[in-house]
Amino acid sequence: MNRCKIYERMYIAPCNEATDEVHNLIAALTSLYAAILKLLARTIDLCERSTTGRILHALWQPDHIPELERRLDGLEKRVDIEASNCDRLQGTISRSQEAENFRAQLQQLQSLQMSFTLADDRITHLWQRSQASDRTEILVWLSRLPYQDYHNMASKERTPGTAEWILRRTEFKTWESLNQSAILWLHGIRKSMNDFHSRTVLTLAIAGAGKTKLTSKVVDHFRNQADEITIAYFYCDRNDERRREPDSILRSFIKQLSISSDGERLEEPLVRTYDDIKRRGFHTDRLNETDANGLLVQLIHRSPRAVLILDALDECPEQVRETIMETFFFLIESSERVKIFISSRRDGDITYRLKNEFQIGVEETDNESDIGSFISDKIEQDGKKRRKPIREELRKDIIRILNEQSRGM
Repeated sequence: MNRCKIYERMYIAPCNEATDEVHNLIAALTSLYAAILKLLARTIDLCERSTTGRILHALWQPDHIPELERRLDGLEKRVDIEASNCDRLQGTISRSQEAENFRAQLQQLQSLQMSFTLADDRITHLWQRSQASDRTEILVWLSRLPYQDYHNMASKERTPGTAEWILRRTEFKTWESLNQSAILWLHGIRKSMNDFHSRTVLTLAIAGAGKTKLTSKVVDHFRNQADEITIAYFYCDRNDERRREPDSILRSFIKQLSISSDGERLEEPLVRTYDDIKRRGFHTDRLNETDANGLLVQLIHRSPRAVLILDALDECPEQVRETIMETFFFLIESSERVKIFISSRRDGDITYRLKNEFQIGVEETDNESDIGSFISDKIEQDGKKRRKPIREELRKDIIRILNEQSRGM
């Protein structure tokens, strides 16, 4: 602005008869002043908006402010060019002292411009911190459970190279590739096996032990496709009250589905819901079942493909199981793009809800290779502690006997 005032004083004010060069400079200055006012008005408008308004603007118009800044740069260059034209026009006029003053003022302006750049960087940093603070506030309000830690513990306990078989099973591949919503149920071995009974639920029967480790393998499988799908997972635990409540499970699912793949933004349905509760003074700290289900449907619809994974449903009270299964069936009916994976024991209430659904059995031998790998790993670890290594013949006998006795368990 100061530089523009200098241009006005040097080239416009002294001019008794305006030339084409002066007219062009006036036009360039007018355009620049108008753009500056527009940027200031837009900045004030954004600062006066609510948390939701600022986040929605960043979501839907992320390039709006940068576009105005780029326009200002172009107009500023145009002013400089037109001022240079005027300067050349007055080249024959002596400007000795005024020219010196002009150069001094330009140097001061360059210093001010550097200060403005630094201030702009600080404003940008503060804006980003404000957005990050808003995201953190919403996510902490929604759920404090460290779902990632629970998954890391389950994965860490999995013997390397095991659980691969579940991803190769025809049942798993069928469920994963279906062009419709479907449930896959992972549970203990059963002797009788039925054919397909429903289009929505597949049942994968496995050994009674190791379901959590198998679930962690499925989670890792879909996490490796994070660019193509949205995944949410939860590990129930009968020894942790927080991990066996329907509110905790659904809020964790909502939290995970709401975070963008780059972690830089939150999905609009969650932001809108939070802002509404905040405007009411946090009249409630919970999402009721209807609101939670509605949010899940909206978030699933915003994803090209969503996968929900729940481990150890049987470790929740029966009333909680019923609520969660009702939600899952509601999601299946409300969307064509969600896959749901459940692991549990074959408890009566769970089996009753799924008994007429899509079921496929698995042989007892499915876990044999995993058990063999586990036994070999343990023998190798134990052997490192022994003074004398276990003879190879004895090692083979131990593996064979334990495999036979375990019968896939």
